[in-house]
Amino acid sequence: AISRSLEENTNLRELYCGDNNFGMAGAMALGSAMAKNVSLLLLDVSGCHMHKTPTAKYLAEGIAKNECLQELNIARTHLTDEGLREFIAAVEENMCLEKIIYHCNVLSKSAMAAIQFALSRERKPAAKLLDNMEQARLERKQEMKEREIARKIKAAAEAGEGDAKAIEAAKRKTQEVLEPGMKIWIPVSFGRRNNVLGKIEVESSTTLADARVQIDKYGDLGDEYIFLSINDGQPIPVEEESKRQVTWDCGRHVMLRPVNWIEL
Repeated sequence: AISRSLEENTNLRELYCGDNNFGMAGAMALGSAMAKNVSLLLLDVSGCHMHKTPTAKYLAEGIAKNECLQELNIARTHLTDEGLREFIAAVEENMCLEKIIYHCNVLSKSAMAAIQFALSRERKPAAKLLDNMEQARLERKQEMKEREIARKIKAAAEAGEGDAKAIEAAKRKTQEVLEPGMKIWIPVSFGRRNNVLGKIEVESSTTLADARVQIDKYGDLGDEYIFLSINDGQPIPVEEESKRQVTWDCGRHVMLRPVNWIEL
C-alpha cells in the first residue's frame, strides 16, 4: 500500500517507515516506488534490517533512478560494506541526494570514506532540481488522471453504459477532480450560463449543501432553486445535496435552475 501511494502521491515530502522488517519483497516494492516517486525529499528506513545484500540492492536501485530525494536514513539497518556499496553506486548515479545517515552499522573505514567521497560529487543546481520535480509532478498527475479515466470508462462499459455519451461523461467528471486541500473559485449561474450571480470557493470535499450556504449570500433566492448535474443536465434532488460534491456533480461552473422552470 505504501509503495503504491509513493508512486501516485505528488505531494508527500517526508516518509518515516523505520524499524520495520520489510524483507526483500518489501525492499523491491519500495525501490520500485522510489524510482517513480516525484516529490519525496526525505526517506527514513532506519532500523529496517538490510543485512542481506539483495535487500539493499533493490532499494538502492530505485533511489539511483529517483530525481528528487535529498536525504536518506539507513542507520541501524545491519548494513555491511557489501550492502553499502549498492548505495554508493546509487549516489554516483543519482544527482540529487545530498545526505545519507548510516551510523550504527557494521562498516569499515574505507566503506564510510567511499560513501562520503560519492556524496561530494557535483549535484544538480537547486533551481534545476525544483524545475524537474515540478515537471515530473505534473506528468504524474496527468498519468493518474488518464488511469482514472480508463477506470471509469471500463466501469461504464461493464455497467452496460459504454456509449459515447457515458464515456465523455466519465472523462469530464475525472477532469473536474481537485487534489485534496486545493481550493478554487468557480462561477455560479442562475437560469442560463451567462447569468452569473457570483463565485463560490470550493475544494474536492465541498458538498452542494455547503455551496448553497455561500450562494444564499448573493441574494434572496430562498429555496426556490436546484442544482443541475454536469453529467446529464438533470436536476439534483435537494435531499441529496449533503451527499453530492460540487466538483463531481457540477464541475467548474455551477448551474442553478428555478424549481418552477418550464421547458419549452
